[in-house]
Amino acid sequence: MQKVNPVKPELIDLDKSRNTVSEFSNEMKQKLIQKHFQGFRGWDSMPLKEITDALVSHVMNLGRDYKPEDAIDIANFAMFLWYNLKEADNVIT
Repeated sequence: MQKVNPVKPELIDLDKSRNTVSEFSNEMKQKLIQKHFQGFRGWDSMPLKEITDALVSHVMNLGRDYKPEDAIDIANFAMFLWYNLKEADNVIT
């Protein structure tokens, strides 16, 4: 007899999404900490063009042998952009 899972499949998918986002954001945090101790600071006040250029550059440099860490770098630059756009919007309004 086959065991029936009482949890709805859509909830399993939602749980997987939550866990994946949590794991991914933890990797982002670890990379930010590593870069902080290497002397990289000031992302929260970088010019938007500089952030956008770095983000595009990271995406364009992806090759056949990219690694999961490359996605973390891209995500961190996307977060820098999101934060600075949000802050710029708060200053304007």
